[in-house]
Amino acid sequence: MFKQMIKIACLAMVTISLSFSMSVSELNKASKESLMKINGVGAKKADAIIAYRTTVAFKTIDDVQNVNGVGKKLAQNIKDYNVPESQDQ
Repeated sequence: MFKQMIKIACLAMVTISLSFSMSVSELNKASKESLMKINGVGAKKADAIIAYRTTVAFKTIDDVQNVNGVGKKLAQNIKDYNVPESQDQ
């Protein structure tokens, strides 16, 4: 039983290390398709985020609230979104 718990803990640690919360860098370069994987972001909001960042780069994740149609809840979803390591890099 103890060995099985250790295996599960190790697997969880590996899984956690393969993803990270979205940072400003990822937000500034994420593709439309990647943005649309975030809960609450559809094609129009993804386009709005991309259009906004082409004129003003995001300095913090909270800056995404400056995009029309993005409020606190969606900004939190974006912050909490786990980006796989290989995505958009």
